[in-house]
This record gives sequence, C-alpha cells and structure tokens, in this order.
Amino acid sequence: MKKFLLSLFTLPLFTLNTEAQCLSGGCFVDITASATTICQGQSTTLIADSGSALLFNTFNSSTLGAGWVTNNNVVNFNSPCGPSLDGTPHVWFGNAAGAGTRLLQTVDFNVMGGGTISFDLRFAIQGQASPCEGPDEADEGVSLQYSTDGGVTWGDIIYFSPSGNLLPSNPGGNGAVAPALSAFNTWANYSFAIPPAAITPCTRFRWFQPFNTSATNDHWGIDNVSIVSAAPPSGPSNFVWLDNGQPVTGPRVVSPTVTTSYIAQWANPTDTCRDTITIIVNPIPAAPSFTVPPVCQGQQFSLAPNPLLPGATYYWTGSNGVASNAMPYQNIGSSAWNNVTMNLVVVANGCTSTAASNVIQVTPTPVLSITGLNQECEGVPVQLTANPAGLDSFLWSSGATGQVVSVLPGQSYTVTGYQNGCPGTSQPFNVAIVPNPLTVAGNQPFCENRTITLTATGGKQTYTWNGTTGADSTYVVSSDDAPHVILTVVSPNGCSRTDTIDLTIYPVPNAFFTPGSICDGENIQFDNVTTLDSSGGAAIAGYFWNFGDGTNSTDTEPSKLFNTHGTYNISLVAVSSQGCADTATVPFKVYKKPEANFVFAPYCFGAVMFSDSTALGDTTVSAWLWTFDNGAENETVATFEKEFDGNSVNVTLQVTDYNGCIDDTTINVPVMATPDFTELPNVITPNGDLMNDEIKLLPIFDECYDYSVQFFNRWGQKVFEINNSSQAFNGVSSAGTKLEDGVYFYVLVANGEKRYSGSVTIFTGS
Repeated sequence: MKKFLLSLFTLPLFTLNTEAQCLSGGCFVDITASATTICQGQSTTLIADSGSALLFNTFNSSTLGAGWVTNNNVVNFNSPCGPSLDGTPHVWFGNAAGAGTRLLQTVDFNVMGGGTISFDLRFAIQGQASPCEGPDEADEGVSLQYSTDGGVTWGDIIYFSPSGNLLPSNPGGNGAVAPALSAFNTWANYSFAIPPAAITPCTRFRWFQPFNTSATNDHWGIDNVSIVSAAPPSGPSNFVWLDNGQPVTGPRVVSPTVTTSYIAQWANPTDTCRDTITIIVNPIPAAPSFTVPPVCQGQQFSLAPNPLLPGATYYWTGSNGVASNAMPYQNIGSSAWNNVTMNLVVVANGCTSTAASNVIQVTPTPVLSITGLNQECEGVPVQLTANPAGLDSFLWSSGATGQVVSVLPGQSYTVTGYQNGCPGTSQPFNVAIVPNPLTVAGNQPFCENRTITLTATGGKQTYTWNGTTGADSTYVVSSDDAPHVILTVVSPNGCSRTDTIDLTIYPVPNAFFTPGSICDGENIQFDNVTTLDSSGGAAIAGYFWNFGDGTNSTDTEPSKLFNTHGTYNISLVAVSSQGCADTATVPFKVYKKPEANFVFAPYCFGAVMFSDSTALGDTTVSAWLWTFDNGAENETVATFEKEFDGNSVNVTLQVTDYNGCIDDTTINVPVMATPDFTELPNVITPNGDLMNDEIKLLPIFDECYDYSVQFFNRWGQKVFEINNSSQAFNGVSSAGTKLEDGVYFYVLVANGEKRYSGSVTIFTGS
C-alpha cells in the first residue's frame, strides 16, 4: 500500500454539501524497492512515485481521523478478534453497533481526475463468539458505494458477499450463503478504480452493511483506507532524493553495506510530501564447519555443522550429485561414497556463505566370529575368543571388553570388533548349560530364638551346607547362620553349583523388669526395662504379665498390691510387631514386714524409759526412728531414756528391717510431773471432822526424793518429823502428846539439801 504525507492540508470531520466546499487532493510520495532486504555486496532498485492523495487513514491513533462523517461511538479499535495485516489499531464493527449503524462514510471529494480506492477488510468467522461472530446471510455483506448528491442516493462500486465472492451489488435475501471459511475471513487488501459515474467535483464514498441480525452478530472490520487521485498536484514542483540531493528521474540502483534509509521528497509552493524506505542489509554468514566421522561400509553415517547457527538453513551438495537441505544429513556408506567431496553452505537471513568441503573415505567393516566351548556345567565360567585378532578394540554383548573373555553358560553372546572406527558384529554364539537344577524350599523369615528347615532338590551326589558336606538335602537354620546359608551341590554328572540363600531374621525382645522384691501390704509399680533392636523396623506390639497369684495384666508397667508374704514366680512376656516373643520369669519375693511396737516406763522429774518391742518380719530390725510431737530431738536406737515437759507426748516409732520393709506406730505416752513442795497447807484443824486434819506427803515424793520434814514450835524445839508418805503431822508430837493451837515452823530437806521452809497453824477451836 502507498504511503502518504499530507502537508498544509486537513480533512474536516463534517459533511460538505456544495461543490465549492468539496476537497481536492494533496500530494503523496511512495517509494518501492525491488528488494527491501539484501545481503552485503548486493544491490536493489528504488522507484519513487508522487501524486495527489484525497484521503489516507490508518486509524493507528485509535480514532477515525479526518475525512469522515461516521458516528465514532459504534466502532472500537482494540482488535478484539486478532491483529490486522500490519498489527496496528483498526476499525471493528463489534457488538456496540446495532442493525443499520455499521457505516463508514467520507466527506465529499473532487475526483475529477479519477483515481483509486484502497483498503484492508475482514469478516468475522460465522458462529464464533461475539464480538467475533461473522455474517452468513446473503444481505449481511458490506457494500462499497458512492454518492454525487450529498448522500441522497447511492451507487454500488462492489459488494463483499458472506459467500466469499465479490458481487456488483447486494442481492438481498436472508438465506445463509457463508461457507465454513471464506477469503473474507482473513485480512486482505483490496483496490478499486473510481467508476466513471463517480468522477465528479463532489463525490463521497461509504462502506455500508445495511442488515445484521443483532448487535451481537455479523461483525467486520476495515483498516488503512486511501483514496488517491490520478491527477497530479498543479503548479511547479521539485522531486529529489534527500540523501544525495539528486532529482528523482527514474529507477535508482543502490548498494548499501549497512542498513540504510532513503528519503524522496516532492514539494511545490503549497505542499511538501516525502516517503522513507529502509533497506535492511544482512551480513553474509561465515563458512560453516563440519567434520566427517568414520564412514563404514554398509553402515549409516551422519554429517552436521558445528556449531549450528540458530534459524539458519544448510544446503549439502556432493561430487556424486547429492543435493539436500536435511539437518543432519544421513546416508549409508558404500563404494559409491568413497572419495566423494561434500560441500556445505549456510543461508541466514537470505544470505549465503561460502562453501565448506570435506572428502568422505569409506572403510570396510571387519568380519567377526567367536570360538570356545559351547556347553558347560551351570555356574562354571567358559572362555570365549573373538576372531580375528589385531582389531582396534572388542566389545562383548555381556559388556566385557578384550579379545578373550570369561562368560557363564546359559546365554548367547556376540562380540563387536572395531577397526578404524568401523564396527563389525559376530553371529550369536550359544553356550549351553549342562543342567544341575537346584531349588531350596522353606526359606522364610523367622525369629532369632527359633529355627527353620531348608529343603534342597533331592538326588544330588553331595550337599555342602555352610561348609559341612554330607548327603542330607535338609538343613536346620538358626540365627547363628546369619546373614545367609551357602549351599554347594554336586550332581551325579559331576556338575557343581553354589547358591546363597539370604536369611531374614527378626530380632527377639529381651524381656526384663524390676524390682525383684517388695514388702507385704505394699503396692508396687513394676519398671519394664525390655529392649528390642528396632533398626529393622521392629517394635514392641504388646506385653502379658502373670503375677503368680492367679492375676495378670497387659499394661506396659502395671502396679500390683501383694497382701501376703511369700515367693511369687512372676513372668513377663514381650511380643514384637513381627511376632517374636521372649519371656522373663523372676522369683519375686514378698517379705513379711515388721509390726512396730514399743514399751515405756514414766519416772520422776518427767523422765520416761522407752524400749522397742517390735514383732519381727522375715529379718531383724536394721534402723529405728523415734519422733515426738512436742518437738523433742529424734532418737535412732532401740532403748533410751528421755525427759519431757507436760503431762503426755505422742511418740511415733518407725522401724526398718534388713529387707527394707518399714512399719510405724504412734502411742500417747503419759509423763510423770515433778512433785511440788510448795503445795503443803499452812493451816490444819485436827478436830476429827476428817477435813484438813493433817499434813501428809503423797507416795510420789517417796519415789522421787529421800526427804524429811521437821516441825518446830516457836521456841525452836522439834516436835515432829515426817520421813515418808505413811507419816502425817496431825497436831500430835513425836512423843504422842497433843500440841497446843498456834504457829509451828517446818523445814523440808530433800536429797540432802533444803528444798523448802514454811509455817503451819494448828487450830482446833478448843
């Protein structure tokens, strides 16, 4: 499509109704080239053309631009159904345009010189989703029309039918004519000459779809609209190439070495137009590099450049007439390829490199064979030899290398020999087995404290189980055989074979618990210290306790009350998650515990004698602990004397015997108070009324003191003496005479020292 630059010339967006107002064309310049992309060292021919342009609009600004009278609100420019030819914004009549509104109409132009109408157009595909749903009925196409009377009447230039055909005019009718796809379903450029009837001083043009089913149906688009006048602009002009200042006189041949832009400019006193064309110059790629691998007779070879130029195309030619662009190039080596020269060129961006060449040499492949024994006892190695000798290398089907290898019977072997990089492979060589079948039954996982029995195939001459040879085909396996059993058998035909039977042995729990004894009447919490090797995934699944008294438990660490002393055989069974069990049976001793008791004897002055009287259990007492609720210091011996204040004290004795059994008892112990001499009366009335008749000391004074109480009259004469509790001072002297009423004095001496003195009055009332 031509390119236009309008200078000093604008097209208004309104209808012009008088001939005087109809627009004449401005100038345009268009440059074309025989090739816009060339290689370094090549030439291209430029042709610059100029003329008058009435209208040119690309819609790239997402607006209609000048020269139109159409409502801009019913079109959009966001390419909802894909890009246009040049990938720029274009007009699309989508679901914003209702029936009868899909119209693109120009202002009036002066087309007296004739000219051409060009544009890009596309129909949406019928049946697709809105706003990309295409026209399908006969009257839903688009008409290109002209009007010479200001849009009152219209004549047809061409009709784009939904059938994919160009018709003189809209045939009408609502029958479906659209195929699955038509030429109008893709963007294309169309050009039409202005018809003679439209060549007037005031002619307008329109693209019009008169019928569509609804706003969501029958969509289409248009882009790059131009109307070019055949009449050149009037007046003197200047048409030159701006890069060299030379006038445009005809075709121009250029040979740029780098990408270069060329500008042609046409100018007269009122208008200036120019066009630019860019010639892209691509470098010629360097000659490719390739090597020829060893080419072997009758085998495929492959040729490829290194490195490979991305996006480039390679062409092979050979002196034997081969021509190919395959990558890589592959063929079969034969005598026809010997001494053939292969040439390779690379084409990148249309530019071709110089050729790289290499000569192909075809090497004959070696012929291989194998010699050696073709049968042997099972498991006995056989030596095989590859022929001929002297090749570069050998590779056996077993993976071994070298001319001579050791293999096992029962397979077929081939060998490949390499000479100058060319391989040859032998025919298969079968080494048969002299049969010595052997199966071993009975191998199954077992617990390490159990055994299993393996049974081998019978009828062998000898059986060697883990180094012990005999004729027995069975073997009892224990954990001592871990990790496997090795069995060697010799058949009656003399063939020997050795098999390894891997064993799966489950670990067994090591059941154990503590403690091993307790005292009767105590509740014991057993400590389960069972262990198990869990490295193979084993775990303890459960426990079973038998307490030897008819009771049991499945707890991990149960508690148990033993009320009766004696010996109980307690057993603990531990079972693993793999079914292996171990039992620990312990003679559990329940000791008879002591029964704590003590005796006591109160003494004078608050003293008490204590002595242990505990009833022994199964052994003697090893420790005593005496505690007192009055805060007195503890005692830890069997017998002791201790003094207390007060009238009584709670004494607790805890005894522990040599079996660790403990018992305690608490007794309230009375305390004998110290006699108080100050309580002697100071008046007696010995009148026989048996009330306050005498002074007499209690028997406790006899137990606690060696004492005397001497009574004196006022002249200091001793009249009476008390030495024990059986004596009483009752107003009668030691001589048996009645004493007179009055005051008497006494002195109390206890344990050889004076303890108290006082007076007493005798009053008889006579």
